[in-house]
Amino acid sequence: MEKYIVLLCLLHSCYGVIYNLNATEYDRMPAKYQGDSYDKCHWDEDAVYCIAELRLVSDTPSPLLTMIQEYSAHNTTHFDYTRVVRGVCLTQTCKHYYNGTAASTNDTERGVAIGACVNESLSKDYGLKVNVIRYFCNQPPKEKPLDTLDYAMAVVCLVIILANIAGTIYEPFHGKRKDFLSRFLVCFSIRNNWRKLMSPVGRGQDPRMRRLKSIHGIRTMSIALVIMSHSIIACVAYIDNPIYFESLYKTPSLKVIFNGMTIMQTFLIMSGFLLVYNSLLHAEKNQITLMTFPKYIILRWLRLTPPYAIILGLTITWMRYLTDGPLWQEVIGNEVFDCRKYWWTNLLYINNYFDDSQCMQHTWYIATDTQLYCMGALVFVLCSTPRSRKIVLPLLFIAGLIIPAVITYMRNLDGTLIVSPEAIHGIFLNEATFNYTYRRGHTNLAGYTIGLSIGYLIYHWQKKGVDMTRFRRYRLGVPLLVVLGTAVVYTASIFFEDVPRHSLFIRVIFSSLHKPIFGLIIGLGLITFIFKIDDIVRNLLEWQGWTVPSRISYSAYLVHVAFIRHFVSYQTTTWHATFVLIQQMTVGFVLASFLTALPFFLIVEAPFGNLVKLLLMGSPREKEGDNKENGKESPPKKMLSDSEIVAIEKIVPLKTLREILSDGPKYENSRV
Repeated sequence: MEKYIVLLCLLHSCYGVIYNLNATEYDRMPAKYQGDSYDKCHWDEDAVYCIAELRLVSDTPSPLLTMIQEYSAHNTTHFDYTRVVRGVCLTQTCKHYYNGTAASTNDTERGVAIGACVNESLSKDYGLKVNVIRYFCNQPPKEKPLDTLDYAMAVVCLVIILANIAGTIYEPFHGKRKDFLSRFLVCFSIRNNWRKLMSPVGRGQDPRMRRLKSIHGIRTMSIALVIMSHSIIACVAYIDNPIYFESLYKTPSLKVIFNGMTIMQTFLIMSGFLLVYNSLLHAEKNQITLMTFPKYIILRWLRLTPPYAIILGLTITWMRYLTDGPLWQEVIGNEVFDCRKYWWTNLLYINNYFDDSQCMQHTWYIATDTQLYCMGALVFVLCSTPRSRKIVLPLLFIAGLIIPAVITYMRNLDGTLIVSPEAIHGIFLNEATFNYTYRRGHTNLAGYTIGLSIGYLIYHWQKKGVDMTRFRRYRLGVPLLVVLGTAVVYTASIFFEDVPRHSLFIRVIFSSLHKPIFGLIIGLGLITFIFKIDDIVRNLLEWQGWTVPSRISYSAYLVHVAFIRHFVSYQTTTWHATFVLIQQMTVGFVLASFLTALPFFLIVEAPFGNLVKLLLMGSPREKEGDNKENGKESPPKKMLSDSEIVAIEKIVPLKTLREILSDGPKYENSRV
């Protein structure tokens, strides 16, 4: 037995991975991030400051380099210390190696000077040398010239602002007029859009829509968690104590955060559910034909694109002038370049299939959701019978299980997206798992199919009057769903443990089942909230305070990464990460995103949403006016409390109840 133990120990030592270092050994390594003072460098008018990524090498066998390589080999929770980042002021620190000036553009000369300058210090202190991998240099901040796109975007923004001013002034005096110009201006009335934003959930809608109030709570909490998880990008940029960040991976309470990328399945499930549920309600008064499908797609594109295009346009143009720092080119400049090259992929919602683009990377979800929405709309239109749905939906779900498993097997990927320090540092640009199984539309098929199926189930249970109150005896199990969902997310932490990489079999199984299992838990939770089986969690999610942040969540999602990128690009020196500072940063990004999203919603998203309804669906006021001209008064809206609605539902069919309470549903295909 002792022989086997010794053999295992020898095999483990030969594996060439060091999982932990004590403080003394860790301090022997060169710093991961280090740099000269950016501000002092630019006191000189001809200053040249460069950020360089360098590979540590040695001309002779080096125990120190071997230790660095073995410690860096555990790349799931460790930084790659064989690649160091240095900020170098060529015209001051390295002036004996560099004879150029800010006006000189000889990149080869700069690269040689950087390597020689860094080699001097590393050779003396550590006995190591470096090879220059890449670098980018900037000069003292100066006024950047405006181009045609800058002027064009300024004109677009000016027109939108003037339309808002005109609509806001016009609406109180002439807002009830029925001509097109009046209705057009009212679309841009900030007062009118504010009233809609603050209106109670479900007012004037089908009473069944009021059962969806919990979605606002789910959406708000989820988007806040997404912004917080993206804030990690700022936490690893240019820190002087990366070992502290590595230690966070071992903190049990934070493992859920590092594994929290699964939370995006929540949005896909809600999107699929709302697509089917709202469409079934709409079908009660409207015929569904093949021509319905292109209408769905056009309506969605028109609703999502205006605010998206405005943020994209600002990213390409004016946002590049907001900050200047040593990391500007890597964090802002590359995104601007890619957005000017790949903007069309974003507006066609196919950017999640272009892996070499940094243009608004977080919008992969919008592209994925749109692609799955098109698939779901096609299924809804073509599968008009229960029999066809019972065949198609299970097949789609099975395909959703098989596709990521096959891709994981063929490409030898990880079982889940591993939020490693180096992946965060590189903004996941070259992460194979992120590109091939995380953000593709076809690899998220299972979760969306769960949402579609739940939409059909809930609608038909409500229509048949299925008594769900008998399940209230199990209401204490609903809070356990929250615990179970958290536990499912937590299971991904197996890929962060201090062990060799898991077998391909485990990774394939995990890739296939992890997201669908989490999706089933979310779907079951939606059912319990809509049918009011639970009171504890449902009351929390139905709190009226979630409504406004939920309605502006799309705008918040669009703008939040801009704050993170500009924060990173503005850093002029390394910073010392602490738990308090990280908390302040993440909460600050969430608050900044929602505070910015509020005026953006009122000025851009809501007006263009109103305009789409005006152009494609007509105006409710116009229809009301037509009724009066024909001698018919529009039926008054009657508002009842939820308890009154539940009581009436027991004796009045839901379809009749809808006709009594509402003058017709007003639907949006992916929002409540």
